[in-house]
Amino acid sequence: MVRILGRARARHTTPGPTPASGRRLTDALPSPPLARALRIAVGKRRYSVKLWKTFTDCFNCLPVAAIVADKIFCCHGGLSPDLQEMKQIDEIDRPTDVPDTGLLCDLLWADPEKDVEAWGENDRGVSFTFGQNIVESFLAQHGFDLIARAHQVVEDGYEFFAERQLVTLFSAPNYCGELGATSQPLAYIAYIAYIAEVWPRFVLVPPIGVCGH
Repeated sequence: MVRILGRARARHTTPGPTPASGRRLTDALPSPPLARALRIAVGKRRYSVKLWKTFTDCFNCLPVAAIVADKIFCCHGGLSPDLQEMKQIDEIDRPTDVPDTGLLCDLLWADPEKDVEAWGENDRGVSFTFGQNIVESFLAQHGFDLIARAHQVVEDGYEFFAERQLVTLFSAPNYCGELGATSQPLAYIAYIAYIAEVWPRFVLVPPIGVCGH
């Protein structure tokens, strides 16, 4: 079961890259089906500002976070010092623009950092970084086993943090034409579902190729 948080007005909810972090629209789509549909429709051309703004308006209506099987907390970015109860996310009105600070900003922009204790400054110039102790405290407080998020390029398509208590999933192949990260745009959603079924007895598997790649 997946519980959607954030008064969504759409059915798609994945933690993948958002418009704020990608220069090309198909690099930034949060849902593999949406990305494939757009690529089929318009190919690999650069897109107009008008089209980008239309998709940004769409993203402003998408869910903010989700809870899978009552055990996995999913968001795009990371945790927030302002987040004390899940109902705070439900109370975020959508559609809305992303503010420069606060809960919504952090859910989309925060990053884990192994050299940080508690909260730290983010090199992105927005939101925070957070350490393993923050992850452990959050999971214990809310009864979760895992945090699943995206927002950072990871070479194998997924990367663990805080002794496998957080996983970063990245689904954009050859991100922005500069980084050759292995992508799992179809596999990473199934991977989360797999974890939900067999947690905590799951095993790591090699990155799964898509369409023969």
